[in-house]
Amino acid sequence: MITLEGEVLIDLLMNPCRIWLPQAVADEATQNQQHPDAQVVTQRVASGSLVVESPTMPTPDFLDVYHLGQGEKEAIGLYLSNCDETDYLVTDDKLAYLVCSRMEISVRLLPDLIIELVRQGRWPKIQARKILEVTRPRYSAGIMVHLRVLLEEVIQDAQA
Repeated sequence: MITLEGEVLIDLLMNPCRIWLPQAVADEATQNQQHPDAQVVTQRVASGSLVVESPTMPTPDFLDVYHLGQGEKEAIGLYLSNCDETDYLVTDDKLAYLVCSRMEISVRLLPDLIIELVRQGRWPKIQARKILEVTRPRYSAGIMVHLRVLLEEVIQDAQA
C-alpha cells in the first residue's frame, strides 16, 4: 500500500481523478484480506469511491499472444470500451505498458500520471516529489531519474 503523510495514495488520487478498476484487478487485489491493500480496495469498492467495471467490448485476439494477465487484458478492454471518457490507462506492468503503446492507447505509469496532474495544475508539486520518493522501490533507477527530470521541468514551466 502506498501512503503519503498518513493518506492512502488511492484516496488522494480520487479527488482529481475518476478511477475505473477492471473486475479482474479488483478480484486480484482483494484476494488476501490479510493484506492492507486488499482491505483498502474492498472498503473503497464497498463505499462506491472505486468503480469496478467490466469491458463492454471484447479485447483484440492478438492480446492473447502477449500472455498478459487477465487484469491487464481487462484494463485494456475497459479503456477501449470507454476511450471517449478515459484520459489514461495507468499500469505498472511493463508488458502492458508496451502493448498499450503499440496500440496507441494513452498509457501512463503511476508517477507519470502524477506528473501530468501537476502539469494540469490538479496536483501539488511538493506532494508529487514525495510520491516519487515513496514509489521509488517499484521502478528502475533509470525510470526514477527520468521521472525526477520530467517533474522538475514541469515545475519550472509552471513557474515561468
